[in-house]
Amino acid sequence: MKHSYHFFIGHLILLICFSSCRNDDETTELNNQLNLNAYITFTNVNGVYEKGVPLDETNYIELHIYALEGGNYNFSSKNTNGYQFKGSGTIESEGDHIIELYGEGTPEVKQVDSVRIETDSSSKTLAINIAENLSNRVIITSAATDAFNNEYKVMALNGRGDILWEYPGLATENYVNDGVVYIDIEGILKAIDLISGIILWEESSVTSVRHILESDGKLYVGTYSDYFILESSTGTIISQGKYPSSSTTQIINDKIIFSTSSRVVAADKNTGDVLWENGYSLDGRPTVVMNNVICTSYNGLFALNIENGELVWETNLRTLASPAYDGSNLIVSSAFQFIYKIDPNTGAILWEASLEDLYGSPEIYGDMVFATKDFGFDIIHGYDINTGEEVWDRSPFGFLRSEMIAHENIVFLGTNYSLFGFDVETGNTEVRIGIPTNNDPMTLSYEFLLSITNVDNMNTAYPGSMANQ
Repeated sequence: MKHSYHFFIGHLILLICFSSCRNDDETTELNNQLNLNAYITFTNVNGVYEKGVPLDETNYIELHIYALEGGNYNFSSKNTNGYQFKGSGTIESEGDHIIELYGEGTPEVKQVDSVRIETDSSSKTLAINIAENLSNRVIITSAATDAFNNEYKVMALNGRGDILWEYPGLATENYVNDGVVYIDIEGILKAIDLISGIILWEESSVTSVRHILESDGKLYVGTYSDYFILESSTGTIISQGKYPSSSTTQIINDKIIFSTSSRVVAADKNTGDVLWENGYSLDGRPTVVMNNVICTSYNGLFALNIENGELVWETNLRTLASPAYDGSNLIVSSAFQFIYKIDPNTGAILWEASLEDLYGSPEIYGDMVFATKDFGFDIIHGYDINTGEEVWDRSPFGFLRSEMIAHENIVFLGTNYSLFGFDVETGNTEVRIGIPTNNDPMTLSYEFLLSITNVDNMNTAYPGSMANQ
């Protein structure tokens, strides 16, 4: 009798558990139901989704539907990763309608979440990408508010698109060090506090800047007509005209490397004395790789010895833009639509990848190489740095405007509508600032993406893998 009783109780518990689990499943399905006789024609996920940051009115799903009849709807998605979407209202008639489902809660984990929306006639599963550390990033960009009338502004944004500060005018060069942005805005060199935007000093005699570098309390500035060295803290000019005008600059140990389109010059960092110079036709900024200065040119790729400037090796590989170098891998782009991995000791090609309409310099981050196209839909491409095999490509909204910057697992670029950031490994969209379909006031043409910094460690990234400067 006891055995029968225990069997009955156990069977009853199983039935209750089964019923409970089934009800949970039914509830889950109902939670994702719009309960409306309609077809989903288009969806758009709005807002930035960041780990540990509560969702607000900017986080919502824009749901375009074609209703077969009027009716009420009451939607509540399943609570996933600490947040969900809700919306309710009435559709008055048959036809096209837009429904907004607003987010609530706080994302808990960096990952890609799925939100399913079902009507009586169709369904759609949306990917919600949860990023992290966006609030700590500072992005310096120069954007066109009216490109036809040459109206621009310089902005400091965080990764969520919040404006920290802005000034009218165009900027094409900057350098960030120790919380200060050294930047040329409308032909005047300024030092600006990174967070507050307060102008610390400006030097109106330093105009038309081509390149900026800060090192050991000195600012090295090449303009199109002169070359300046200034005190970083005050802007006081230390020297002028001592080195080639229009120079880009690199500092490697005790040497300063100056380069123009027609020559490369090396000087002693401590004394300023010129050690050697060579006249070569260059395209892009040379890169110091071990004991060589690697130079790109339409006439061929070549290397100079950093100690004496003598030619180490040369190839007939016609190259454009600046090389990318991460301490072990050297990547260049050619004038004939190819990306190459190069042996820096010999100039030999280790692998090549074809990409039509190449634009700008390649970029390296981790085990990935990135390249962009000037035209077409698949604007940005990611390649395995060891094999050259393509891993992913993406088609961000709009036409490419800026060069790329890779920073802390995200590769950024600007288009004529939005500023995008993609996960370096997967290509998932981590950042999108500016949504043209919604008349977003941040919809700008991001002409120059200048630098990206994390305020916690001040690890600044620049276009074209300039981290070795």
